Amino acid sequence: MEIDFLIITSDSSTGKSLVGQLPRDLYRARTLTSLKAMDDELSDLSRFIAAVDIDTIEPDIQRIRALKQKFSNMVLLAFSERKFHPEHKDVLSNHFFACLSKPVDVHDMLYLIKDL
Repeated sequence: MEIDFLIITSDSSTGKSLVGQLPRDLYRARTLTSLKAMDDELSDLSRFIAAVDIDTIEPDIQRIRALKQKFSNMVLLAFSERKFHPEHKDVLSNHFFACLSKPVDVHDMLYLIKDL
């Protein structure tokens, strides 16, 4: 069964790179350019994984909470060039499963989510 995998970034090269590295037999991957686009386009999905580039997309806590309520089976990952994000401490610690370093090692990411 394929799982929908969303890459949310405003950097098109990062999005294309990650989508291209995900195994196509396991994941239906696509990129979106905002968290609002998730809310607008994904009403038909019941379970999916979303990886948010927090260097280019602001992880607004109200929008993340609303998305988690609407999509309770959503798994959120973050990725960034920075190791620490004190300004996003609450949203990252309460709503995201993991935060990965850029460049994202797809094998590490897949290992983290393999049993989800």
